Amino acid sequence: MLVDYSVVTPKNPDGSCSILAVVSTREFITSYISLFKEAKIELEVIDLVQNCLIKMMKRLKSLQGKKRQSYYQIFRHRTHQKPIHLILL
Repeated sequence: MLVDYSVVTPKNPDGSCSILAVVSTREFITSYISLFKEAKIELEVIDLVQNCLIKMMKRLKSLQGKKRQSYYQIFRHRTHQKPIHLILL
């Protein structure tokens, strides 16, 4: 079993914290890694769609009031000859 987590809210009003936790079998993850390796595609990250949305919302908040870029510029800059991120639903 593989376990991973991400802190969503470090401190809630009641003193607790909110996390997103994932448990998976090693075989499930390695099957994706093998599939992409056979296709000669290098993976950088395997992530959940929920975690990606949380990261996106945090990133959008940090960009408020800053110079705007098109999605194309951001996508092209971040994906130019880099390994890809696999997002599991």
